[in-house]
Amino acid sequence: MQQKAYIVKHKDTEVRMASRSGGVFTAVSDIVLMEKGVVYGCAVNEQFQAEHIRAASKEERNQLRGSKYVQSSVGNCYKKVRDDLASGQQVLFSGTGCQVAGVKSYLGGGLENLLTIDIVCHGVPSPAVWKSFLEWMENKYRGKVSSVNFRDKRYGWMAHFESVIIKGRIRVADYYRAIFYKHFSLRPCCFKCPYANTNRISDITIADAWGVDRKHSFFNDDKGVSLVILNTEKGISYFERAKEKLEVIEVQLDEYMQPNLRNSSNCPEDRARFWNDFVERGFECVSYKYGDNTLKGNVKSIIKRILGRTRLTRLVKKCIGK
Repeated sequence: MQQKAYIVKHKDTEVRMASRSGGVFTAVSDIVLMEKGVVYGCAVNEQFQAEHIRAASKEERNQLRGSKYVQSSVGNCYKKVRDDLASGQQVLFSGTGCQVAGVKSYLGGGLENLLTIDIVCHGVPSPAVWKSFLEWMENKYRGKVSSVNFRDKRYGWMAHFESVIIKGRIRVADYYRAIFYKHFSLRPCCFKCPYANTNRISDITIADAWGVDRKHSFFNDDKGVSLVILNTEKGISYFERAKEKLEVIEVQLDEYMQPNLRNSSNCPEDRARFWNDFVERGFECVSYKYGDNTLKGNVKSIIKRILGRTRLTRLVKKCIGK
């Protein structure tokens, strides 16, 4: 079948603010839960590690909202998916393209009751770098992290800041993000990803709707817009049923093509040097050398946060032609 593409945002603003983009995952998973099915996806555990879990209620499912910019452990989820399908339950499995491919390969067949959602993945960052970042933040602010947010929307959807809570105060940084976007912390296999194209492995593909201001700026309130690509008839069926909770505009996929819908992320030339510095000297060192932890970078970060809070980011970008 020919793929269909949409830009989407959930009608409930609270759902969108709890999501990383437009909240479409919540709307589709609501349908599965309403049918007494179960949902698998990535959550953050008490040690702030990313892991796949099984969710049988909305409360459990809410832990799966939002991207986690670190490699997740699937543990024994593939076996649990097999057992749930064998018992006749409807199952939604969400993850990266390689994780969806993994569960399909493990199952081999019998996929009638399996719905899959994958994300347009930039690449999978190392858990070691994430752990070191958190330890560095704890040392810097002299307290234990009690909560993490991989992309804090208080500064707007189009900005990207990690935030943590230490001793009851929100602490914000974007050094981990900078290292991630420069590809230093990605796994080597991510630079040759077979799923970084439009030939998707899942029923539904979701992503941030980057480029929304070029054609549909009226749809962007900086609280999150999703790109949704429907790859199978099953994906279309579930999306149609979820539509009542969504604002939807059909688009041409080529208007919203992103780098990782065309090819894998590029491997930086000095990646080996980054890892030598990280292993020998830790996160603080690489935050300065590779993560924009400089006077210029910190000033830009502060300005970006101010603009995000006042919702002026898009206006400024238009004024300066970016």
